[in-house]
Amino acid sequence: LALIRWAVVVGRPVVVQMHGGKFGGFYAGLSRAERFLVRATVDRLAGIIVLTTGLKADFSMTRDWERRTIPIGNTCDVPPGTVRRARSGELRLLFLSSLLVSKGYRESILAVGDLARRRPQFRLRLDVAGGFLPDRDFRDEDAQQDDLREMLGSLPGTVAATYHGVVGCAAKESLLSNAD
Repeated sequence: LALIRWAVVVGRPVVVQMHGGKFGGFYAGLSRAERFLVRATVDRLAGIIVLTTGLKADFSMTRDWERRTIPIGNTCDVPPGTVRRARSGELRLLFLSSLLVSKGYRESILAVGDLARRRPQFRLRLDVAGGFLPDRDFRDEDAQQDDLREMLGSLPGTVAATYHGVVGCAAKESLLSNAD
């Protein structure tokens, strides 16, 4: 916080990238004095980059948050000059992150369902990997797990969906290398 304040004092615009979706919970857990200090510091930022539109509201307590908070989703870099093509009518999609609603995993699942309905000629594979983080959206991990199971189960028949849980090392590398 001190570095942000110093940069603003010397006239440098500061943009931060919030990797993750727990700022709202962090802020809610602060004392009144701590919230004042954090809000006053964040209010001085020129911009806040978040990973999904759903994470913008985590900064709703700050000045002009709708304009200053900008979602830029994670992307996968493809080397210039190459085109990724689905293998023989198949498309393998991966959501690999903590399962926090504001990170967009539910929207990703819905988008896969929409893609399957619009492009029934494709065989789609959806791999979901990450730990449950019910936060304020579910009463506990069991409720979140039930919701995920229901969402995956409601996908069209042309989608094979698997929840892998928390993965590491070799399993993560395998999922990443097999995803389109």
